[in-house]
Amino acid sequence: MENCTFHCKPIHIIHSVCDNIDDIKAEDWEEIHDGEFGFLGTSEYKITVKDKIIFQYEIPLNHPQEQDLNLNDLEGRILVREIERLPFKQLSAFYDPKVEDYEPEAINAGVAYKFRGIIFQNNNTNELVEYELDEDEFYDLERYFEYYFIKNGEPERIYI
Repeated sequence: MENCTFHCKPIHIIHSVCDNIDDIKAEDWEEIHDGEFGFLGTSEYKITVKDKIIFQYEIPLNHPQEQDLNLNDLEGRILVREIERLPFKQLSAFYDPKVEDYEPEAINAGVAYKFRGIIFQNNNTNELVEYELDEDEFYDLERYFEYYFIKNGEPERIYI
């Protein structure tokens, strides 16, 4: 294992569903996953060694390692994602140079928290620990919504 820096954007996502565009505009949706894990993970990360990027990844919706969000159950409905995300944070870690890629091993509701070939120095595991916000960081918080129509188990992005 060799030293690296793991750059990630801690993220919190609440998933809800609704039936049509009018429901979106009225914010009339049903919560299906409340993001009870707080800022425990990321949807976007990169790994650097001596300021050189060796791996970069953005987790797509409906990732094969997804453990909690089954889009087939939402067929014909609209998935609403309320997202709160912080700017990139840097974590000291070790990486295994023999690993071909450093994709997530575990994803819960669109948020990756466990990574192949990575050991974080703060807890000596391959899992991120929940990120605790400082009071000042609430001002850095990016908050937005994404909407997806689910057809044949696949998400199709809707722009409102």
